[in-house]
Amino acid sequence: VSGIASFQVMDAENLQFKDNTFDLITEYGCLHHLELEKAFCEIARVLKPGGKVICNEALGHNPAMRLYRRLTPGLRTKFEAEHIIRKKDLALAKRYFNKMECRFFHLFTLCAVPLRNAPFFEFVLRPMEVIDNVILKIPYLKWHAWQIVFILSEPRKTGL
Repeated sequence: VSGIASFQVMDAENLQFKDNTFDLITEYGCLHHLELEKAFCEIARVLKPGGKVICNEALGHNPAMRLYRRLTPGLRTKFEAEHIIRKKDLALAKRYFNKMECRFFHLFTLCAVPLRNAPFFEFVLRPMEVIDNVILKIPYLKWHAWQIVFILSEPRKTGL
């Protein structure tokens, strides 16, 4: 892919790209490792006006997931554990983007995780996915999902 893509390592809070460089930006589980104010500002700066940012992050509202994170401190840094994405972080993103679409994943499907190696796992998982498809449309309950995919667009270039 060297003819069509390049790979660079740099500070995500101080990107070395020109303004309006990208049509599409994707990230998977790295925003909560960053200072979000700086990261959202930089992402908005390098995104073209008609571009989109697709983010996939863990959510920090589910009490069971918060307990799991407290019981497994060796799996993540203290900073990471304290910065799992929450509603307030999405509100911050709205300062840099005019449009945000959200979809929530994995609430009841988490009940199937302990059975993931069992031969009947798929039979347990499928009904849990059906339940999630209904439950995760309910405003209060959706915030207790394990994962969120949010799409940011219409970056605000002025007044940052």
